[in-house]
Amino acid sequence: MFKRTSVGEGFVLMCTALISVGLAARNAQAGTVTVTTTTGGFINDNQCGLEEAAYTFESGLNANGCVWNGTINNNTSDALIIPTSGTFVVTSTLRFDFAMTVRSATSNSLATIIQFQPGMNLFDVDHVGGDNGPTGSAIIFQDLHLIGPGVDANLTTAINAQGIGDSNDSVTATRCWIEQFSHSGIVADDIGLNVTDT
Repeated sequence: MFKRTSVGEGFVLMCTALISVGLAARNAQAGTVTVTTTTGGFINDNQCGLEEAAYTFESGLNANGCVWNGTINNNTSDALIIPTSGTFVVTSTLRFDFAMTVRSATSNSLATIIQFQPGMNLFDVDHVGGDNGPTGSAIIFQDLHLIGPGVDANLTTAINAQGIGDSNDSVTATRCWIEQFSHSGIVADDIGLNVTDT
């Protein structure tokens, strides 16, 4: 934005555009949270477990050893990153309600996650973008090996996605290997579903 200020007979243009451009460039950097330990649950050990990372992602706050890098953009450039070494244990359902990507740290290499708790879905996706969020919001699961608790009378699902009738919202699973969930690998209700190499 330019502001014109009168000085005698001439004008001096004061430019605040450079400041605005600088801030925009900083805000454009993708926001990421990286998992650093295979241990499940919430433990105050300065290590970032998967459940702790999911909480950090949803709340936007640094917590329990998990740290935001970059800026939250509320689109699929924001990523929860899981290393490809080790098996990452989950004892609760990981819930997300806005656009993001959950992926391994290395493209085309799988990060392994096991839902240890019977009766719990691994991922619940609820109203991508939020009730009042932008249309066309998406969540992407990429390069993941998702393992369920096995035979379970309570019927567990790896990815359970519920929409709000916006046909442009979507869930995408790319290069995911899903096994041992007693109900289904992926359930998508009232939301778009894209599956590739899964």
